[in-house]
Amino acid sequence: MRNLFAYKFALNEEQNFPTLYSALAVFFCSVLFAIIAFVKTNLKDYYRWSWQGLSVIFLYLSMDELLGLHESFSNPLHKLGINGILHNAWVIPGAVAVIIFMIIFYKFFLHLPRYMKRLFLIAMIVFIGGAFFVEVIGGYYKFIHGEKNIGYALITTVEEVMEMLGVVVLIHALLTYITQLEILQINLSFNLTRKNSGVIDH
Repeated sequence: MRNLFAYKFALNEEQNFPTLYSALAVFFCSVLFAIIAFVKTNLKDYYRWSWQGLSVIFLYLSMDELLGLHESFSNPLHKLGINGILHNAWVIPGAVAVIIFMIIFYKFFLHLPRYMKRLFLIAMIVFIGGAFFVEVIGGYYKFIHGEKNIGYALITTVEEVMEMLGVVVLIHALLTYITQLEILQINLSFNLTRKNSGVIDH
């Protein structure tokens, strides 16, 4: 029971409660981006497609966080001889994706208010610092010493906490931006229509 409890709440494990929290937090970012995109679309804002794209990207990231899809890229790269300090080899295609992301959204970033730029930068630096740089350190440590030790647990804990903090800062930035849009109310409605069975009541 103790081992099961430790696994379910360990930050260095996958598909447990911390993973679920991270996935839901990233999904919440996707929802917030979608709300802003909806407003910007109604206003026919020039950057409405950027907001929509960010919503889709964070929806994928939430699924990836829950299922660990990015880790599947490591094994093919290991077969190509990439290992050692790049034991977590998925960081290579991940870094390429981040660079492409930054190029695509560079002009979008420049048009944001100063406070949003600052918060976005903080969120990005903290998140990427954990997801890539600390991940590389953890991967190399795992390659040398294995993963069943306190050193690896500490490194992965730092990594996960940095990722969580980065997402929290991003959520704060998006909620602050939404308040500036002066949205008074958001209504979600679901309508269920039952098919007529053709039975006549007497």
